[in-house]
This record gives sequence, structure tokens and C-alpha cells, in this order.
Amino acid sequence: MGSCYLIDKDLTIQIRSVLVEQSSNKLLNAAQAAEYLGIPKHTFLNFFYASNKTDPSPTRIGGRIFWSMSCLEEFIVANTLKTRKEA
Repeated sequence: MGSCYLIDKDLTIQIRSVLVEQSSNKLLNAAQAAEYLGIPKHTFLNFFYASNKTDPSPTRIGGRIFWSMSCLEEFIVANTLKTRKEA
């Protein structure tokens, strides 16, 4: 049977950071990147093209465009609004 544990928020963030670092070399296509961010593919691509194809930072191989998980994490941090308590 599965067990449920309460984990400290900071520990959860540290674990997620380690997992992202381990898998940050994996490149994702637009559909995978959108799924990773939890948004529709067209929303992801609209944001990418509105930023003049620079944000989130892409990796280009030939004519194809990919995104690393670490760049997507940086994108999340840069676009997360701080609450009044955090500011």
C-alpha cells in the first residue's frame, strides 16, 4: 500500500531542482514544452513568437526548435508574479 508523507515546501523545491538538473539535458519540442508548462501548445507558441522567438530561450538544431527543461524552469521563475508578502 502507498504511504502519504508531508514534505517541507523547501525540501520539495530542492528535490524538484535536482530532478530538473538531472533531466535538463533533454530537449523538448513545442508540444512537450507546452505540456511541461501546463498550457496549450498554441498559447506556448503565441508567447514564443510574440517575444520575437527569444523567450523561452530555444535551442535550434537545423530548422527545428527545441527547449531544455532548465530554460523552461528559468522561464517559469522569470514570469512568476510575486505576492505582496514576497515582495
